[in-house]
Amino acid sequence: MVAPGSIKQSALFLKAGSNATGLPDKIRDRLAAAGVEALLLDHNRTAGPDYYSEPLQQCDVVIVLGGDGTILSAARAAGPLGIPVLGINLGTLGFLAEFEIDEWEPAIDMLLEGRLRVSARSMVNCQVDGQQRGVALNDVVITKSALSRMAGMELTVNGAPVSRFRADGLIISTPVGSTAYNLSAGGPIVQPGLDVLTITPICPHQLNLRPLVVPIESEIKVRIDDATEDCYLTLDGQLGWPAEPGSEIVIEPAPKPLILLEDPEQKFYETLKRKLGWGEHRAD
Repeated sequence: MVAPGSIKQSALFLKAGSNATGLPDKIRDRLAAAGVEALLLDHNRTAGPDYYSEPLQQCDVVIVLGGDGTILSAARAAGPLGIPVLGINLGTLGFLAEFEIDEWEPAIDMLLEGRLRVSARSMVNCQVDGQQRGVALNDVVITKSALSRMAGMELTVNGAPVSRFRADGLIISTPVGSTAYNLSAGGPIVQPGLDVLTITPICPHQLNLRPLVVPIESEIKVRIDDATEDCYLTLDGQLGWPAEPGSEIVIEPAPKPLILLEDPEQKFYETLKRKLGWGEHRAD
């Protein structure tokens, strides 16, 4: 739990256009009444974590007003700084947001009263040919471009060769990201809090290549085949770079997890049913 009275400075991380709802002003007033200052930060989808790191340095909590994309951007900025994140959904699905827009008042009250559950969510770090690319909360994805042939890749885990294969791409997903692109590509749903990563090929050429679950502390290396053309690397589907033939991409645990603030009454499987309709029986 976040101790009552421990929050003095907060940041409101805003989805583009969310000011139009008037919600940021209402939350700032609520925080101000409790003696908490609030800094407004507009979400820049293509900005890296360094864009936000300086204004966030003095903050005790980041309150995200937006959907999953906004929360992912906030996580990449706040996670490495160890700043807790609270999500209030202004988007459509908002799977990562703990509260909906009409629940903002109890959410802020629970924050100020120290009644939110503190959960650590694993993040991964990504390097390409020894150069740092950043951290990701959901996934690191390597894909071919729209017009290129299948990508050839060589996968190793902790130095042990796993497979050489051709596919439309590869997803390395955290448990948080298991319900995102990984799920669409046929990968498993992983309960948050488990210390694992999922490696899911995207439409592999061979039928005997299936998703693989490995310990979170694993060092995953993916080498792009020299003959491969036009590959692309993305972090959380937001930051991206070309992946050149012969490049070696290394994914390993980030130094710090994301600290997520949650409603202690919410359960993961209830969220799956409510937002994804998972496991529901539908009568004909």
